[in-house]
Amino acid sequence: MYNILDFTLEELLTLDFGSWFNERNKTLARKSFINLDILTLEDVIKIAEGYRIKRDEQHKRIYTKVNEKIIMQYEPDPADNGNRPGIYPETKSSELYPGIELDIKNELERLGWYANNISELKQIDVQPGKVSTANTPARVIIQSLSEKSLSEFKKILPRLIPLCYLININKSATVTREQYETWINTAIKSGAVILGPSVAGGIYDFNDMLLPWMHDLIKEKKMLIHAYTFNDEEQFTEYFDRADGFITGQVRLIKKALQLKSILAGPNSPYEQTESQILDNLGY
Repeated sequence: MYNILDFTLEELLTLDFGSWFNERNKTLARKSFINLDILTLEDVIKIAEGYRIKRDEQHKRIYTKVNEKIIMQYEPDPADNGNRPGIYPETKSSELYPGIELDIKNELERLGWYANNISELKQIDVQPGKVSTANTPARVIIQSLSEKSLSEFKKILPRLIPLCYLININKSATVTREQYETWINTAIKSGAVILGPSVAGGIYDFNDMLLPWMHDLIKEKKMLIHAYTFNDEEQFTEYFDRADGFITGQVRLIKKALQLKSILAGPNSPYEQTESQILDNLGY
């Protein structure tokens, strides 16, 4: 078993981060997932801004090294659809990476996606009628299962950005009202304005952390609810009225969310496309 810290970035860029998905999810497999490389925080931000990673004829990244530091190269994405989404990174196993919160802050500042003063944020071109989250002060939401990690962000970010405290519990365990209130209070103390409870079902063996009474407790504290992880339409339908946001890796559920909320309608809506068509249009 290896951790990310066991490799240099240059070594990580040689690894195949996509084939495993095809092997585990035969019905969702796509040829384009094979040999996908790891994405850095800068990559994700550049993609959100309408760029793509610059590659050579063998589809290998083009980058330079300056004093052992890798400098990535990007170019305008010819398939850019004009939408400018925000990003929602998560600190995982933050105890293995002391100082990761400050590293994230510094990188966001370098790229213009965080500033102590809102007026100093990078201005991103947005087309009328397109998603424009990337050009708002809430362009970044950070989520974590770690109270300590969120508390560190609260300490080092003079202008606090939205934080989400993720919670889950093993399927065999039970949760009392007192314990649940403690989690909510812990989230608020850590600077979170969003609670991310796990939902029942799906690929994880988590208990239901968004029962109706749990929803009511969260709303009493004026917090938003971003539940996870949605893997099928039954889940989505069951929890639709209990969550403000839905965390999923399934394109068909994103499509269903947009349809149900009537964000886009009519025969010409791109969300009338199939899941495969949506992925094709996004470059996957």
